[in-house]
Amino acid sequence: MGDFEDWAIARSGAAGTGTPPLSVKVVNVPENDGAPLPAYEDCAGVIITGSHAMVTDHLGWSEAVAEWLTGLVQRDIPCLGICYGHQLLGYAVGGEVGYCPNGREFGSVSLTFTPAAKTDKLFAGVAEPGAKANMAHSQSVTKLPANCVLLASTAQEAHAAFRLGEHVWGTQFHPEFDARVERAYLKEFRESLSGDGVNVDKLVAEACDPPLGVELLRAFMGVVREHYRRST
Repeated sequence: MGDFEDWAIARSGAAGTGTPPLSVKVVNVPENDGAPLPAYEDCAGVIITGSHAMVTDHLGWSEAVAEWLTGLVQRDIPCLGICYGHQLLGYAVGGEVGYCPNGREFGSVSLTFTPAAKTDKLFAGVAEPGAKANMAHSQSVTKLPANCVLLASTAQEAHAAFRLGEHVWGTQFHPEFDARVERAYLKEFRESLSGDGVNVDKLVAEACDPPLGVELLRAFMGVVREHYRRST
């Protein structure tokens, strides 16, 4: 089935033949704990994927990435933090992360967009009423960092997406998840979710492949390529 990075690469078209052509490097930080992170000047753009770890565990590799992210934000290098990456990004620049105040959120859920999303480089093309995204998270950014722009929320999650500067975004939802992956997560967590009173069968039946996911990821790759062209 693959993993976070496989789905993000495939659905973003990052490995395709865009202009300019960019190479993709996957850095598995937990498996290489202590190894140097990429030099900023070598990064045209960065996606920080999900993880089964928790930001509040303050693991050594996670704290190292958080520190590295502060430099990335300062340089306004295009970055997309997804789920864990979204939380780590918020934490790195002064926000707060904790367990979801309204309980875990799974399934294909409806997004509500702020006015700022309508003119955002990533969200302008997808910020439509009824748009859905796939969720699977136990923690969230409970307090946004200063000077960020809130872009979206859900019925359960107040901070579903935000932007820092011009080129750094966090999404609590998973744009790289299609219906197959979302259903796999629901089935994996069936027992514990059912124990929380969640109707897992209903969520499995309603799981979908929201067009927003692919469109957002490909818009991000467009930002990466445009930023690269302007900086070279």
